[in-house]
Amino acid sequence: MAWVSEHLGHLCGDEVRASPALSGGQRAADEALNALDVTGYAGSRSVVDPPESRGASRMSPYIVHGR
Repeated sequence: MAWVSEHLGHLCGDEVRASPALSGGQRAADEALNALDVTGYAGSRSVVDPPESRGASRMSPYIVHGR
């Protein structure tokens, strides 16, 4: 993380930090999908600041195309 902060930190407008750890596999994907609350998603999906208002679904790591 120090290398990223030193060499790429200027590309980021906020604090450089690691993504939350994710569990892989179908079971983890099913659990994430079942826990997903899309209430208000359409109105907040493009919000990036402040971080607590970010509207991302965080489902991207579980989506596989072309299989």
